[in-house]
Amino acid sequence: MQSSISNTMPKHLKLIKKYSLIFLIFVAILIIGFYYYNKNVREEITIPACTDCNVIIIDLGTVRSDHLGSYGYFRNTSPNIDDLARDGVVFKNTFSQSSYTLPSVMSMFTSLYPISHQMNIPLRDNLNPNVLTLAQILKVYNYTTVWVGPFNDENLPLGYGIDRGFKNYYNARVSLFNPKIIYWTEASNWLENNANKTKFFMYLHTYRSHTPYVSVDEVIKRFTNTTNPKIPSSYEEIMEMAWKRINDNPSVIFKEETIEKNSEIFNMNYSYEKKLKMFELTKNFNNIHATLSNVLNSVYFANVNLTDAEDIQYLKTLYDATIFESDLDVKHIVEKIDETGVRNKTIIIITSAHGEELMDHGEFKHARTLYEEVINIPLMFLIPNFKLDKPVEGLVQSIDIMPTVLDLLNITIPAQAQGISLVSMIENKEDAPHNEYVYGELHLSSGLVSVRSKEWKYIVDLKENKTELYDLINDPGETNNLATIRKDVVQIFEREFEKYMSAEKFTQIIEFPQWISNETKTKIEKEGYW
Repeated sequence: MQSSISNTMPKHLKLIKKYSLIFLIFVAILIIGFYYYNKNVREEITIPACTDCNVIIIDLGTVRSDHLGSYGYFRNTSPNIDDLARDGVVFKNTFSQSSYTLPSVMSMFTSLYPISHQMNIPLRDNLNPNVLTLAQILKVYNYTTVWVGPFNDENLPLGYGIDRGFKNYYNARVSLFNPKIIYWTEASNWLENNANKTKFFMYLHTYRSHTPYVSVDEVIKRFTNTTNPKIPSSYEEIMEMAWKRINDNPSVIFKEETIEKNSEIFNMNYSYEKKLKMFELTKNFNNIHATLSNVLNSVYFANVNLTDAEDIQYLKTLYDATIFESDLDVKHIVEKIDETGVRNKTIIIITSAHGEELMDHGEFKHARTLYEEVINIPLMFLIPNFKLDKPVEGLVQSIDIMPTVLDLLNITIPAQAQGISLVSMIENKEDAPHNEYVYGELHLSSGLVSVRSKEWKYIVDLKENKTELYDLINDPGETNNLATIRKDVVQIFEREFEKYMSAEKFTQIIEFPQWISNETKTKIEKEGYW
């Protein structure tokens, strides 16, 4: 029946039907094309001018990005930082230039790779006088520069170039029972008294998430109801263990001449007064061959079984608890900025010197490898009157921080800078500079250099003459070394490695102070810590 009707349909109706179908197909193609055009069209945005804005860099020290909520972590370790991230710019793929504090922070301050700034070994390396730091540049532009962090720090020793350009120094309050904790009370007080009087650059550093991982009970209970008797759970407990070890054997930390010279102290009965006197002696590096933090870590891990899943998980939980405490520190600083009324003219940068290995490759701590867990760090910029609804996906490095800050302030970026300004990347400009590769370096127990793209990671062990290659798309944990299989990829990265090794070097006379023993020199060069 249908066939007969179709055959008797007038010719002009058949034509209408035919061309209607063609028209509908054409419209559908237009709609689909318009959709994909709009989907792929580059939407450029502009960051509001921020000339003369204040700048605060908050360095979380030892926080890896994948343990923050804003980077997808399953635990609520960073509620305040996550709230700030929603009102700022988050860089999803940021990498530090080293897995050790000194070269990482120096790269942040100078926009130079470690191979160029040559600041790799603490208490030995001095920054070349021709190298400019961010603090120096901002000081020239009438910024009041403020350092807030630990004095007498073996990892960031002041006086070797790391402090160049800073005018005001505020020591983190140190407790006899908790020498690693950093209180930012000094920063808060300075902001309250000065934020409205001068434009300023403030750098804040913390060791909260550094080993040993200790936190207060109320924070630990946010993440677990269990305890582990093998792992000290309080500052007081770990400090008491450390002081008892030092009391029983002062030579674990003090030089023999120090012990002889201060025999009246070491012959005292064990007491609070004796601990206080010994603590005062540790503040002078000339008195010791190992630092107090070295003893703290030793007693902390003494009974830990790194093959025991419960021990490992508990340590990870304690690490997360320390991040929560750092998050509260960040909250208090930002609240103080709000109280002083300068938030709308203050750029806040939250980052970390490096990450932390949590048994990803068989160890805790850092400064041993250049795998993702120790160099993939958080980075977010809080820029007045500006935010992005989604994270920036491009590869970013710590050396990009300095040129980005200067660009936002409309200050000329120095010719020495090896990093790029991220402003055009944030604004989604078509011709924005980008990092096809990012680089890392570590000169402690082994001389390591890493070259990373979005898809691949290449690591060279300079001392052992070994290479590693990882397919980060299919092997993000870096467990399957493809260096002998994918020689085609290795060849590409070898060329990038050679480019890195040939970078300009700002050399400077490097020598340890005479009071450091050969044994201590060897330990510092091998481990960074002593």
